[in-house]
Amino acid sequence: MLLLPIGSVALMLGFMVGWLNRPVLSQGLTQPGSITVTQTGDSGPGSLRAAILEANSQPGTDHISIVVTGTLQLLSPLPEITDEVAISGPGASLFRIDGDSTHQLLKFASTTLTVTGVTLQRGANLVTGGRGGAVQGVGTLYLGQTHILSNSAQSHGGALHVLGTLTLDQVVVRNNQSQTATGGAAFVSGTTIVTGSQFFENHAQQHGGVIYSLGTMSIANSDFGDNYCANSGCNGGALFGFPETTVDHVTMTDNVAGYNGGAANLLGVLTMTNSLLQGNRTLNNNGGALFGQDYAYISHSQFLGNVAQYQGGGMYMLGDLTMIDSEIAGNDSGHYGGGLIVYGGLTVSRTAFIRNEGLRGGGLYQ
Repeated sequence: MLLLPIGSVALMLGFMVGWLNRPVLSQGLTQPGSITVTQTGDSGPGSLRAAILEANSQPGTDHISIVVTGTLQLLSPLPEITDEVAISGPGASLFRIDGDSTHQLLKFASTTLTVTGVTLQRGANLVTGGRGGAVQGVGTLYLGQTHILSNSAQSHGGALHVLGTLTLDQVVVRNNQSQTATGGAAFVSGTTIVTGSQFFENHAQQHGGVIYSLGTMSIANSDFGDNYCANSGCNGGALFGFPETTVDHVTMTDNVAGYNGGAANLLGVLTMTNSLLQGNRTLNNNGGALFGQDYAYISHSQFLGNVAQYQGGGMYMLGDLTMIDSEIAGNDSGHYGGGLIVYGGLTVSRTAFIRNEGLRGGGLYQ
C-alpha cells in the first residue's frame, strides 16, 4: 500500500490499489446445476449426451440449456436420467432430437423430467414389449411448447410411456403409433393434464388412439383430429380413460375406433363443457363419438355428424347422463339411438335434437 502524509488520501489510494488487485471471476462461470449444450453432435463436450451425464453426476436439480439450433441425430439412446432435470431448448422449430426411427430418445427413472422448446421426433422402441418411443420413465414428466412427431413403440405408449404423472402444455403431437398395444401417443398410469395442445393422426392397435390413461384426466383448450385405433375390438379412437375425466373447450373431429367410442371411451365419471365432437365414428359397435360407462355431466357442447355402426350415433351411455344447453344434430346409428342412447337415468335441459337417424329412437333412445 502506498502511504502519503495526508491520512484521507492514503486511505483512498489504498482502497483503489486493493480494488484493482481483486480476484476476477471468469465470464464463463455458470451457476451450480446449470449446464449448456453448445453443439448438435451425438457426443463430446457441449453435447446433450455429455450434459445428461454431468447432471446425473451431481446432486440437486439441474438445468440443461440448449443454446444451439439444428438437429441432434442420435447414434444410440441417450443416457437414462436419474436426477431431477429441466431441459430447455430454443424452440420446437429450432432444435430437434431425432432417433432415426431406430433409437428411443429420453428415459428417466424415479425423478422429475421437464422438457421445453424442442422437437422429439422419430424415436423408436421396437423391441418386443418396447414402450415409449420418445420418452419412457417413472415419476413426473412435463412437456411444454414441444413437438412430438412420428415416434413409435412396439407395445404401450407410442411416443410417451409414463408410470406417474404427465403434463402436456402447448404441445403438438402428430403421427405417433403403438404397433401392438394401447396409447398411440401416450400411456399414463397416473394423472394426465393437457392444456392448449393439438393431437393429429396418432394411432394404436388397441385402446386409446392418442391417450390411454389409468388415472384422472384433465383436458382443456385442445384439439384431437384424425386419430384412430385400428383393431376391430379397440375402444376410444382418441381417448381411453379411467376413473375420472374433465374436458373443457375441446374439439374432437374425425376420430375412429374399431369398436366403442369413436372419439372417446371413458369408464369413469365425465364432466364435459364447451366442447365439440364432430364426424367421429365407430366401425363395429357403439358410441360414434362417446362411449361412457359411469355418470356424465355435459353442458354447452355439440355432438354433430357422428356415426355408430350399431347403437348411439352421437353417444352411448351405460350410466346416468345430465345434459344442459347442448346440441345433438346429424348423428346416425345402424340400430337404436341415432343421437344418443342412455341405459341409466337421464336429465336433459335446453338441448336440441336435430335430424338424427336410427332404426329406433332417431334422436334419443332410453
